[in-house]
Amino acid sequence: MKRKLKNLLFYGILLALFPFSALALTGSINELQQLFSSGEQNLSATILYPNSGGTGTSTNPTFGQVLMGNAGGTYDVVATSTLGIIGGGGGTGTVTSVDLSVPTGFTIADNPITTAGTLALGLDTGYQMLTDVASSTWDAKVSDLTDLTLAENSVYRGNASNNPEATSDLTILSNGNIGIGTTAPAKKLTLAQSSDNSGLRIYGYDDKAADYADLSMQSNGYFKIETSGTRSIELNVPTGAAMFFKQNDTSIVRLQSGRFQLPDNGVFGLGAAGSVSNDYGFGYNSSTDNFEIVDGSTIGTDVRMVIDNTGNVGIGTTAPLSPLHVESAEDFIVRLKSTDNKGAIILEDNDSTTYIIAEGQTTSIGRQNALSAGNLNIDSSGNVGIGTTAPSSKLELSSTATTTMQIMSTGAGLGGRAILEDTDGAGCTEITALNGTLTAQIVACP
Repeated sequence: MKRKLKNLLFYGILLALFPFSALALTGSINELQQLFSSGEQNLSATILYPNSGGTGTSTNPTFGQVLMGNAGGTYDVVATSTLGIIGGGGGTGTVTSVDLSVPTGFTIADNPITTAGTLALGLDTGYQMLTDVASSTWDAKVSDLTDLTLAENSVYRGNASNNPEATSDLTILSNGNIGIGTTAPAKKLTLAQSSDNSGLRIYGYDDKAADYADLSMQSNGYFKIETSGTRSIELNVPTGAAMFFKQNDTSIVRLQSGRFQLPDNGVFGLGAAGSVSNDYGFGYNSSTDNFEIVDGSTIGTDVRMVIDNTGNVGIGTTAPLSPLHVESAEDFIVRLKSTDNKGAIILEDNDSTTYIIAEGQTTSIGRQNALSAGNLNIDSSGNVGIGTTAPSSKLELSSTATTTMQIMSTGAGLGGRAILEDTDGAGCTEITALNGTLTAQIVACP
C-alpha cells in the first residue's frame, strides 16, 4: 500500500512540474483509478496505450468514425463509410468485402449488395432470362421452340444466330430408324451420300488413330471399300463357318476352310478389271461333268480344254478318249520343242521303251535314248540309215553281222522280190529269189 501511494505521489509531482502536452502513463487500470479517485482530473491530452487499457491515440473519434486496430498494435480512427457501415442511422453505401460465387452465365458487379438489400446480379454476354416483360427476342425464340415441337422426326441444332433450327441431315423416326442425309431411313441406320464417294469413314484407335477405311457408292454404281495408305482388308469368320457372296439371294461364291467354290456352271473369269465379259474363264459343267476352260464367260461355249471325270484331257474335243486327246483341223496338231540341241519323246509300255529323238539335224527312232547306230536314222537330206547315223544314200544298211538285209515274201510260190526303178520311168528291173535261184528281168513299173 505504501508503494502504491508513493507511485501516486510521484505521478502527481510530475504533472505539476512538467505540463506535457502528451504524457504516456503506465500502470494497471486499478492503479490509475486509485490515482484519480480523489477527484476528476483532466487527462484529455494524455495517451493511454492498449496494454494499459487505452487506445494509443489522443484523437477522439467523431461522428461517422470508429477505432480500428492496426498492424502496430494501436488503433486508428477510420471513417465508417470506407468500411461499408452506415453511421448516424441513415445514409447509403455498399459492402465491398462480400465474396460471391455465381453459376456460369451470371455475373456480379464490384459492389453487388446495396443498402436497400438488392443483389446486383447480371447475365454474361449471350445469356438471357425470361421476365414478366414481353421481349421480342424471347418471342422469336419461343416461336422457334414452337416449330421444334411441330416438326415430326426432325433433329434440331443451333444455327449461326444461336437459334434452334430443324435439319434434314439427321432424322430419327418413331420406329427407331436413324437417317443421315435422308428424312426417310429404311433401315436402323441409313446413310445418303451428298456426293459420289462421300460415304462412311471409320478411323482406327491408339497408334492407328490416323488410319481409316471408307465405304461409299461410286459414280459407276459400284460399292467401294477403300483403306488409307497400305492398310489391308480382312474378312474373318469362325472355324467351320463359310463366307458367301450372293446374287438375288443365290450363292455365287462360297469360301470355306481354304476352299473357293463356284456353283454349277459358274465361271471364274479372267479378263480386264471392271469388265462383265471375260477374256477367258473356267468352271464346272454340270451337264457333261467336265471341268472346262472357255474362251468367254459361259461354260459349255467356246470350250478350249476339258478334263473329264476320269482324268482324260481333251483339247479340241469335249469327250476325250485317252489321257490326252487332241483334235484339230490343222495339219500340224502337236509341236514339242526343246531349247537345246536335243529333243525326245519317250513311248513306254509295261516292259519296253522307244525313243523318238531329234538331234543334230537327224531324226532317230529306236530303243536307244540318243542318236545311235542302233536306231533308224534319217538325216536332213532324207537319207535313211540302219546301222549307221550318217547314211550316204537313200537307204544304207550297215552291220557287222553275216546278214545285212533279208527280203522275204510269205506268199506261196512268189519268193523274195525287189523292184529297181530309174528316173526315166521307161522300165523297172525285177530281181527275184525263188527256190535258190536268183533271176532279173525288165518289167513294167508298178
